[in-house]
Amino acid sequence: MLIASSRHRLILYAIAATLLLLSAYGIYHGQYSNNISKMLPDSSESARTLEIMGRNGLSSRGVISFDTGGKSFSESPLPGYLEILGARLRTSPMITRVDYQFIPKSLTSSLNNLSRYLPQLIDSEDFDRLASNDGIATTVNQAYRQLFLLGGFGTTDRLRMDPFNLRMQQLEKLNDFQKLSGIRISPVHSYIVSLDERKALLLFESNISAADTAGSRSLLAMMGESLRDCPSGITFDIISPNQHSVDNEAIIKADVKIVAITSFIVFTLLFIIFYHCDLRSLLIPAMPALASVIVMAIMPLVFKDSLFFVIGMGGLIIGLAVGDYGTHVYAASSGTFGLRSVARLFLPLLVTCLTTVGAFLLFLISDIEAFRQIGFYAGLSLLLSLLLTIFLLAPLFSNKRRRPYHVAIPRLSTSRYPLVISVWAALLILAIPVIAKIKFNDDIRQFDMTSEMTLKSEASYDRNWQTGPRPAMLIVTGKSKDSVLKRGESLAAQLRQALPGTDCFSPTDISPSAGKASERLLKWRRLEESGRLRQISESMREKAVEKGFAPEFFNPFFETLIDGIKEPPDTAPELFLPMLSRTITCNGEWNSMMIFFPDLDHANAKALSLVSADPDCAVISQKNFRQTMSSEISGRFAFLLALAVVLTCIITFLFFRSFLLTSVALIPTISSLLLTGAVYVAFNIPINISVCFGCIILAGVSIDYGIFMVHAFLRKEEPAISDAIALSAITLISGGATIVFTQHPMLRYAGYTLIIGVVFAWLSAIMVIPALLKFLASRRILLLPSALILLFFTGCRSEPFTWPEFPPLPPETSKEDMLKTWSAGQPSEFIVEAGIVLEYRGRCFSSLCMARVNSAERKIDVVGMNPAGAKIFEASGIGGKTKSFSIMPILPEEIDTSKAGDAILADIGNIYFDLVPSGNSIIGKPDNNRLAMTAHSTDSSRLEYLFAGNPPRLIRKNFYCKNSIGWQVSFFEFIEADGKLIPKNIVYDNFKYGYRLIVRTRTAIIVNNEGFHQ
Repeated sequence: MLIASSRHRLILYAIAATLLLLSAYGIYHGQYSNNISKMLPDSSESARTLEIMGRNGLSSRGVISFDTGGKSFSESPLPGYLEILGARLRTSPMITRVDYQFIPKSLTSSLNNLSRYLPQLIDSEDFDRLASNDGIATTVNQAYRQLFLLGGFGTTDRLRMDPFNLRMQQLEKLNDFQKLSGIRISPVHSYIVSLDERKALLLFESNISAADTAGSRSLLAMMGESLRDCPSGITFDIISPNQHSVDNEAIIKADVKIVAITSFIVFTLLFIIFYHCDLRSLLIPAMPALASVIVMAIMPLVFKDSLFFVIGMGGLIIGLAVGDYGTHVYAASSGTFGLRSVARLFLPLLVTCLTTVGAFLLFLISDIEAFRQIGFYAGLSLLLSLLLTIFLLAPLFSNKRRRPYHVAIPRLSTSRYPLVISVWAALLILAIPVIAKIKFNDDIRQFDMTSEMTLKSEASYDRNWQTGPRPAMLIVTGKSKDSVLKRGESLAAQLRQALPGTDCFSPTDISPSAGKASERLLKWRRLEESGRLRQISESMREKAVEKGFAPEFFNPFFETLIDGIKEPPDTAPELFLPMLSRTITCNGEWNSMMIFFPDLDHANAKALSLVSADPDCAVISQKNFRQTMSSEISGRFAFLLALAVVLTCIITFLFFRSFLLTSVALIPTISSLLLTGAVYVAFNIPINISVCFGCIILAGVSIDYGIFMVHAFLRKEEPAISDAIALSAITLISGGATIVFTQHPMLRYAGYTLIIGVVFAWLSAIMVIPALLKFLASRRILLLPSALILLFFTGCRSEPFTWPEFPPLPPETSKEDMLKTWSAGQPSEFIVEAGIVLEYRGRCFSSLCMARVNSAERKIDVVGMNPAGAKIFEASGIGGKTKSFSIMPILPEEIDTSKAGDAILADIGNIYFDLVPSGNSIIGKPDNNRLAMTAHSTDSSRLEYLFAGNPPRLIRKNFYCKNSIGWQVSFFEFIEADGKLIPKNIVYDNFKYGYRLIVRTRTAIIVNNEGFHQ
C-alpha cells in the first residue's frame, strides 16, 4: 500500500536523510581503484598470467632513463650522481632493490671466483672428452699461438687460469641473453650505459603494486623528490607501470566529477523547462542519485576493490531510472486520480524494472569481477530507485495537482499507418546487410588513458635502448627457491628440445639448482678420486714443456678447479649476481624465475603447451597477452548481451502471455539495436566492449517503451503514455549526454550508444507500435513481427576476413625454391576443428565441424554439428569417392541431400587439397606484390594460385573449367603447428551452385607416425 500520511512521509524522509549521511561516510572511507586485473576472467589464461606477474613482481619494476645531453658518460657528473641517487633510493621503505651496475669493478677477482664455480656449471663427462690426448695437444698449441702472437699480449693470466676456455663459454651465455633481450649496453663501463655512451639506466623494484593507485602516487612523488637535485644538463624519464595507474585514475576521477556536474546541470534544466519550474520536479533525479550514492557506499562492503569506471556509470543509471520511473510516476501522481493512477501503473513499472534489472543481474554470474560489479551497482541502483520513487516521490506529488508540461507529439492518422510500417520494415531490411559489415575492436589498450607525456617517455626509452624485439618469458613460481629452480631446469630443457635451434636463456644455465649442482660435484669428485684429473694435469705439463712453457704453467687452473670441487662456493660468482638477482626473485612468500625465448607464435605455443595445466607457471608474451586478454573479455560480454536479450523476451512474454503482443513489444528493442549498429557501420566506427554495455542498457530501456506502449494501447491510454515516453526519451538522451563529454572511451562510447539507440527506440515505440497494432487488429496478421524477429536473430553474420599488409615479395624468387619452401610447410595429415557458416540465397546456416584430412591419400573424415552440439552430418571419403554419409533432415527442401555427401567432401577437398602447385606450373609476372602460378590439366581445366608476402604464402586458389570459374578459396591466415602451416580463416565461394562457406578454424593438430602434435 502506498504511504500517503504526513507522519509516514516524514519518517521516510528522515530515513532517506540518514541513509544519505551514512552513504557519504562509507564512500569517504571506501576503497576504490582502477585495477585492470578485475577486468579479466577469474580462471582465464590472462588472469593467471597477471597473477604470476604479480608473484614475480614484474608490475612493480621500473627504470629511470638518464640522458647526458650530448656529453660522454665518463665526462658527465652522472656516474657520481648514480651512486648518490642509488643510496638515497635504498633508504626508502617503498624501494626493495636498486641496480645501476652490471659489471663488477674487480673483474679479475670475479673471474677467479667463476673458475672455482665451474664444477657446478659443467658436467665432468664433457670436460673429460675435451681433455683427451688430442684435446690437450690442441689446447696447448692454441695457448702457444695466443701467447707469442702480437694479439696475445696480456693473456698470460687468462691462459694459466682457463686454458680450455671454460670461463668464456659461461660468459657467452650472458652475451646470448643480452642479444635475446634486444637491449645492448656498452661493455666498457661497469654501469648500465648505452652503446653511444650518452645514456644510462637505473633499475628499481618496489613493494608497491601498479594496482595500488594511492601507493603508486606516493612512490612517484618520492622518486620525483629524490631526483630534485639531478645535475644540470642531464634529463631523465621515469618508466614504471605505476605511472599508468596514476594517469588512468586521474582521468577517471576527472570524469566522475564531469558526470556529477553535468548531470546536475542537465537534469535541473530539463525539469525546469518541461515542468514549468515546479520545484518538486527537481526531486525526480534526486531519487536515482540517492540510490546510486547508497549503492556506491555498499560496493566496498561487497567487493574488495570497487572500480572507478563502474562508479562513472552513475550518470547513465540516473538517466535510466529517471526516464523509466520518475517521469511516469510524476505524470500519474500529478493527475486527477493521484496515487490511484500510480497504483495502476505499478505493475508495468515493476515489469519494466525487472527486465532492466534482470539484464544487469545476469552480470553476477560472470567470471569477470568488473562485470559482477557493473551488474550489482546498476541492478541494485535501479531497483532502489524504483522503490524510492514510488514510496517517497509519489506521496509528495499527489498533494498538489499539476499536470506536467505537455510534450507535443505529432499524431498519425490511420491512413498513414501502412506508410509507417513500410518505412520501418524497409529500414530494418536495409539495416540487416549493413550490420553484417560491423567491425569489433576488442583491443583492451583503447581503454588505457595513460597520459601523452608518459607514452612519449616510453617511446623514447624504446628508441634509445630497445635495439631488437622484446623476448617472451616463461615464469616459474613456487614457495621454495630450490623447487622453482628444479622446475625451471626441467622446463628449460623441454623448451630447448621442442624448439631446436632457437635461442633460449635460463638463469639455471649460470646458477643451477642445489640438486643439479650436487650431482655435478659428485661426478667431479669421482673424476678427481679416480686419478683422472691428475692424469690430465700431468699430460698438460708434458705438452707445456714440449712447447717451451714452464712445467707449472697450467697449475693455477687445476688448483682452482680442485679447490672448487673440495670447497664449492655457496653463491654464484659476483659477475653473475646482477643478472641472477633480476631473473631469480623472492617477492614475499613467492619465489620465481624467468626463462627467456623469442616472442614468436610457434615458440609461444610450445611454451604454453608445457605449462598450460600448471597454475604456478605462465608465458608472458607482449605480442599475444593483450590479444588474449581482449578476446577473453569480449567473448564473455557478447554472451551476456545475448543472454540479456533472451531474458528480456522471457519476462515480456510472462507479462503479456501472448506471442503476438510480446513480439510487438520487442519492436523498439529490435529496431534500436539493429539501427544503432547500422549507424556505427555507416560512420565506419568499430564497436567495442563499451558499446556492448550500452546495448545492454538500451535493451532494458527499449523494452520498457514497448511494454508501456502495448499496455497503454490495450487500456486505450496511448496518447498520455506517448507523452511520458517522449519525456523519458529526452531524459535518457540527457543522461547519455552527461558522459559524452568524458575523456574515458568506456564511458563516452556508452553515451553515444544510448543517445542513438534511444532515438530509434522512442520513434519505433510511439509510431510503429500503434500503427502495427491497429493494422494487425484490422487484418489479424500474426506472423509479421515474429518473422522479423526470426530474421534478426538468424540473418546476422560477421564480416568475412581481410588480408594483412603483406611485405614485398623476395626480389628474386625462382619457382623451384618457392615450391620447395612452401611444400616443406605443408602437413600430409592433420585434424581441424572449425566453425562454418553456409550462406545460401540470403540465409545463413551455422555449424561446427571436425575434419581429419590426409592430403597424401586424399582421404577425408568429417563430422558436422549444430551450435548446441547435436550431430548434423557425418561423411567419409577417399580419392574423390564417398565411402559413407549420413545427414539430419535440416537443409532446405531445394537442396538434394542425396548428393550432399559428395558436395561436402568435394568442398573440403577443394579447400585443403592441392595447396602446392605442380612442378609444371607456369609462373606469372609479379604484380602488386602478388605472384601467380597456373597449373593446367588435360580436361581444359586449370588451377590458379596466388602468393603474397615474404616468404610467399598462398592467399587464393581459383578453379576454372573451360575459362569459366567454378570455385574460389581465399586463405586469410594460417595456423603454425609443429612447424607446419594449416589454413585458419578461409572463405570458399562455389560459383556454380551459388553458395559460400566461411571457415573459422579454432584448433589444428598435426598427425604423423608418432601420433598427434598440437
